[in-house]
Amino acid sequence: MNNARVLMLIQKIIKLYQSYAKPVLNKYSMTQAEFDILAFLANNPELNTARDICEVRMLKKSIVCQSIDKLATKGYVYKRSDPSDKRVLHLLMTDSASIIVEEIKNVQENYLSTIFSNFTYSDMSELYSLLIKLDANILNTSNFEEIKNG
Repeated sequence: MNNARVLMLIQKIIKLYQSYAKPVLNKYSMTQAEFDILAFLANNPELNTARDICEVRMLKKSIVCQSIDKLATKGYVYKRSDPSDKRVLHLLMTDSASIIVEEIKNVQENYLSTIFSNFTYSDMSELYSLLIKLDANILNTSNFEEIKNG
């Protein structure tokens, strides 16, 4: 196995996703981070704080906060205080974001159908199992916290 090819493949997967997102980014004058945050909020409605986004997506707090502010200025998200803890701000999408979210979901569907076009159910199950093992290895590294916190 060629480790360099594996790393190049991972980069190719990311670059292809970004190329699929590009028309939406251009249409709405968004950054990739803004696109990713809207996608995250749409796909994970129960994880709706900046902290959730930082932890799960492993993005830097400064990038997430800056992107949320831009999304709020554009009228796509708003912040609501948690009734039980006023320090916690929940991010909610506005009706204006729903059109963009539909386009984001289409991007994700087209991207996934492209990269998995000739995969069988068995292939997908095997890939999933291997990715779970890979994730466990990543979580067990001594410098995972450093990676996670940017």
